[in-house]
Amino acid sequence: MASILKIDVLEQRYANSGLYLSGRIHGPQGDIINNGRVVLPGNFEANTFNVLESLDANTINANTIFLGGVNGKLEFDANTSTLKINNASLALQSDVSTLIENSYTKFTANSSITAGDLVSLLDNGKIEKTAEASVRTNSVGATTTFDSNASDNIYVQYDKTLNKVLVSYAVGSSSACYGVLGTVNADGSITFGTPLQITSQYNLMTGAIDPVQNRAVFTFLGDVYIAEISGNNLINLQSPITFDSSTENYNATIYDPNSGKIIIAYSDSASPTGRAGNVLAVTVNGNSITFGQTTVFEASNTETISLSIDNDTNKIIIGYSLIGSSARCVIATVSGTTITTSSPAVASPGTADFVKFTYASNGIVVAAFRDNTNSNYGAYSIGQISGNSITFGSSVVFNSATSVPIGLSYDNVNERISISYNDFGNSNYGTVKSGIIENGAITFEATDIFNSSATYEVFSVVDTTYNRILIGFKNGATGPGRINVYSTFGTEYKDNVDNYIGIAKDSIAATQEGSVFIIGDIADNQTSLTENQIYYVDKTGSLTTSKTEYSIVGRAVSNTSIQLLDNKPTLLTDLNIIDGTNSQVLTTYGNGSFYFAAASDPIAVSKTNTTNAILSTVTNVNDFRFDSDSGFDVVDLGAGAVKIQMNSTFKTLKVSGQSDLVATGLDTLELIGSGITITTDAVANPKTLTFTGASTLTDLGITDGSANQVLITDGLGNYSFANAASGGASTLTDLGIADGESDQVLTTDGNGSFFFGHSLSILNQDLIDGGEITELRDCRTVIDLGSVDTRLGYAVPEGSKTILLANDSTIVSSTNDIIISETNGFAKLENVTIDLSGKTDAIIVPKGTTAQRPSSPIAGMIRYNTELDQYELYDETTTAWGKLGDQPPTISSISPATTETVSGTTQFTVVGTNFESTGMTTQFVSTVDSTAVNRTAFIFDNSGQIRITFDNTDFDAAKEPYNLIVTKSSGLSVTKLNALYVDEAPVWSLTSTNIATILPQAITNVNIDLPTATDPEGDIVTYSGSNLPSGLSIDANTGDLSGSVPAANTEIEYTVTINAQSTGSDPGATQKTTTRQPTIIVKPVIENSLMFDGSSYLSKSTSDNSTNSSIKTWSFWVKRSVLGTNFYMTGGFKSGNSNTFDIYFHTDDTFSVQWGGSSALLNRSSAVFRDTSAWYHILVHKNSTSQSFYINGSLVSLATTNTTSSSVAFAENGMSVSGNYGSFIGGGGFGGSNNIIGYLANIHFIDGQALTPTSFGESINGVWLPKVYNPTGNALTDYGTNGFHLTFAPSTISGTTVQDISGRGNDWTANGF
Repeated sequence: MASILKIDVLEQRYANSGLYLSGRIHGPQGDIINNGRVVLPGNFEANTFNVLESLDANTINANTIFLGGVNGKLEFDANTSTLKINNASLALQSDVSTLIENSYTKFTANSSITAGDLVSLLDNGKIEKTAEASVRTNSVGATTTFDSNASDNIYVQYDKTLNKVLVSYAVGSSSACYGVLGTVNADGSITFGTPLQITSQYNLMTGAIDPVQNRAVFTFLGDVYIAEISGNNLINLQSPITFDSSTENYNATIYDPNSGKIIIAYSDSASPTGRAGNVLAVTVNGNSITFGQTTVFEASNTETISLSIDNDTNKIIIGYSLIGSSARCVIATVSGTTITTSSPAVASPGTADFVKFTYASNGIVVAAFRDNTNSNYGAYSIGQISGNSITFGSSVVFNSATSVPIGLSYDNVNERISISYNDFGNSNYGTVKSGIIENGAITFEATDIFNSSATYEVFSVVDTTYNRILIGFKNGATGPGRINVYSTFGTEYKDNVDNYIGIAKDSIAATQEGSVFIIGDIADNQTSLTENQIYYVDKTGSLTTSKTEYSIVGRAVSNTSIQLLDNKPTLLTDLNIIDGTNSQVLTTYGNGSFYFAAASDPIAVSKTNTTNAILSTVTNVNDFRFDSDSGFDVVDLGAGAVKIQMNSTFKTLKVSGQSDLVATGLDTLELIGSGITITTDAVANPKTLTFTGASTLTDLGITDGSANQVLITDGLGNYSFANAASGGASTLTDLGIADGESDQVLTTDGNGSFFFGHSLSILNQDLIDGGEITELRDCRTVIDLGSVDTRLGYAVPEGSKTILLANDSTIVSSTNDIIISETNGFAKLENVTIDLSGKTDAIIVPKGTTAQRPSSPIAGMIRYNTELDQYELYDETTTAWGKLGDQPPTISSISPATTETVSGTTQFTVVGTNFESTGMTTQFVSTVDSTAVNRTAFIFDNSGQIRITFDNTDFDAAKEPYNLIVTKSSGLSVTKLNALYVDEAPVWSLTSTNIATILPQAITNVNIDLPTATDPEGDIVTYSGSNLPSGLSIDANTGDLSGSVPAANTEIEYTVTINAQSTGSDPGATQKTTTRQPTIIVKPVIENSLMFDGSSYLSKSTSDNSTNSSIKTWSFWVKRSVLGTNFYMTGGFKSGNSNTFDIYFHTDDTFSVQWGGSSALLNRSSAVFRDTSAWYHILVHKNSTSQSFYINGSLVSLATTNTTSSSVAFAENGMSVSGNYGSFIGGGGFGGSNNIIGYLANIHFIDGQALTPTSFGESINGVWLPKVYNPTGNALTDYGTNGFHLTFAPSTISGTTVQDISGRGNDWTANGF
């Protein structure tokens, strides 16, 4: 039945005894009922079918309906409210619901769908949720080999300008470092040139490309190498240039495109604190190199350095780890060749190794590292830059297994971060994870295997040409060096919105069938709808009221139901146009939007209309509108009338035959025809049209006249030109100006009135007579000393100026400045400049003998001394008469203001005035007993500065302070009171050259008591120091040195500076300092060691000459560089059988010892040893029945113990047995396999004795430290036949021979170094 009948029920109601169905009944050939309308398809038979269109009806009568020839009978009995099919009654709440449910369109879900989801039809006929569908586009691309040899310490850089990748790496088999250049191709392959050997040493080398200079620059230890780029090859390698002779093997190199410099960051082992992190900028110019200033960004213990460019702010991120501590980074700013750095930011919660940092975008920095405090898991943290600091969030595990080493890169175009690593949890496969950074974390989108075998030496960069990740790695422990091209395009979104078909009625599981509301249905499983609102589908598969480019969904019939409509709108409201009110018209905004508005809204009329616009009946002024710049205004005259008039923006008007015209703002007026009246805004009888901006009289409508005519007014505003005889003014009297007397001039009062006055001769004369002045303004200069006020007899006329005014005791100027005053019978001239420059005679000054000098002299008095035959001047500073022109000296300052009585001299700088180069004496005079101290040297710098030197021993602290007296040859002198005090410096009792030798691992807290210093005058002494070993500080009050000094790898002798300083209480006293420079020696736990790189080892063959082949002792120190892999420290095997002997670390970082072959005795520790910064002391001894081993003096607890049934095999395995025996150090018993990556030191092999750890080490302050083994001094007794002692001191290594210093002569052969 479901195949031929479908009922869409919108409403199911009971009306009295009847059933009301509002909706649609679909038959196989079309609708039967559609909302009360009966549709009769061709093959349809209905005996009785009454359709009710309202709820008011009482019954629905339907006897029998035959559908499409099917022998099915649908009957509804209104009396019993029963619906029957083939006479079987149906329950309305269940059977009818089932019938209706079965009538919905069914689809199979391609993926899980939730009820109410908008769904789309796919090409496979299935449905899925309407939305953007994600399509992952990450891919592992091609892998290219750059060197078939085992490649270590891989470092990769890429340059977009040249589209080149530069790989720097080391090859253990040739003990050398190489560089190789390649071009990245669009298909993901890389075309490499021929590798170029850069150095003949094995270590970490890093390199970068300078695209401007077309050079590759390599950093190896403290040297820089430069090679020219030619295609894919490196040529013309230059000799190395040293920038630091003592760097460690940790460095990083990068090209900074913002400054155009090569940036090198490195660890400096020779820094006072040990392994300081340094950075410098390098300028490349052809084949020449210039180094900038070195900047320290971390004081000590710096390793695993990385560099990244912040192109947002043109800065550099320097990442690194501290030995045995956290991951850190700083922000570096490059300015020219100078680099400044911020304070370090911590990125890991605890100890971290294999650290990498990279800048992402928008101030985000990412750190990735092995988290040693969390099972060596791979972890990352996100930092945010703010100003010149970075704040990191909590670390997040990205791989729950050991993950080393690590490559870290950010693709800025695709906005993807990638972390590549060796996954110890998955067979050491090369693995890369990529994702996006959001909300302070990484959302990983993909995890891919880029190398399905053991992977080492991982390093990655971004190919910014094709926006892919270049992952460098070594394939296997001894495999070739390769690069994989990895794409991080992330997730691409492909939408299916165009294929929207309806709304899921039910939740449908993937691959299952379910019902869907389609066009014509009402979906009743929605929420928060607005009734009668049209809804559309957006690209996320959600309902929206905003019209989109996609399908219309339907109209909401309630807040939870929506009727699904055809995509073709049938009403204006379907176009999201809000309906208006009655009689409104549809109006456009002109931008694709429409609205309903009143028909009376203004009608726009443009001035660009070239045709005559005829406005018929106008009922409202608002019905007519002009553009704002049309030049017209509309004026409402009322009663349905309007007037259109020109406004001030209308500039040109041409009128032909109009009878009246009103215009404002016209620049041009042209009148054509006759009978035209021009109306102005004059109040009465208008007859003048006025224009503004007139520049000539004719512009004012005045007709020009003949030559010499004058302009005459009739007093009524009318003007004309006429002859002067006709009434024009011909003289000044015609202008109302009265004539004056002879020699007077025409003068104005500035207010439009003129008169004659002021004789020219009076204006030019000087009046120096004391007679009466009739008019002051008639005179040019007045020097009358009489009473002007009295003589005038009236106030000074306006416009006149009083120059001098005499009163009772003073003469003042017009500004009331005193000119002459009287004091004690003396007239005093003030505020006057006497200018006699035009005179040739002389001034007579007072004269007399010395005794006749004024009894109360005033500074500045001048007289001639007849007794001394000289002009003299009274000086206020010295309060003495002196020769005119000879000034006494002055002293403004003396430096220093203190001295001390130690052997030697002190030079004082005196600043003042009027010093002379010869004939001047200087001396310090005691204020206690007037003892004078004379100078030993004198330097004249200039008249304002001299330098005088005195013998320090001539001074006495008991006679301080001292006055300084400076006397000129003329006798004029100056005294500087209390100019000098004696202040003694502290006296040290410290005399030794070496004050301490520190073994940091033996002394947890260092405390060095220094001999104190004393001050002769009892002043307080304080202490300071510099160049101290890292961790030590000086007590400012006692001078004691204390702190915790980090372990050293080599012996370091520090020449420290210790200062004792005191400051006296005398005025001007400065701090006095006495300095001593003793030494402090910091000794390492291990002084010499040998580094093994995984392919190098020592070998030796012996025959059976042993003291006792069943009793042995091995003792040595080891420092690990790599965790999580088997590596053997010693081993041996017997020729002809499989008996072996091995001491090694297991893959789980436990310690193991294996004896024997097929019946092996294998012991493994329960503890793990994962500190790559620590030295471990290993001791293994055995006899014929048992064996034990110790680490750092403690017996090792065993997790695995296997006993052997072969006592012979157990007894024979060791260093020497009967027959030929091969032995190895740094490799396994089967011939140097699984070689160690790390360091070995101080190796003892005792043949014939089973010794304990205390023979080779001791515990000091809880730290296990080495000690000298030499119990008897007899080599054969102490070491046995095949015993030996290897120290690896430089003097014991010659070529491939490593010398045994035990005296037994059992030397070893070096291989692969």
